[in-house]
Amino acid sequence: MEDNDWHLTRAVPITIILGLILQTSAVVWWGSDITARLRAVERGLDRAEPVTERLTRQEERTVSIQESLSTMNSRQVRIETKLDEVLSDRPK
Repeated sequence: MEDNDWHLTRAVPITIILGLILQTSAVVWWGSDITARLRAVERGLDRAEPVTERLTRQEERTVSIQESLSTMNSRQVRIETKLDEVLSDRPK
């Protein structure tokens, strides 16, 4: 019967073990950098949220002002039209 179980012997070079350790530590370092970047982005979004809400309110106000100006413009046109009618009916 053969012994086919895997086992570590001194035949494995130390450079392979050091390479695996270095590779593992690089992956952990990369993962922590990604986590730090994600936290920075989340903080930025938290700071931008009130600005976004203010911008939305300003846009709503702008739409309201545009509607008011449109109404005022139509009233002005009506007044001008009536004034033109009155002035045209007046004898010279």
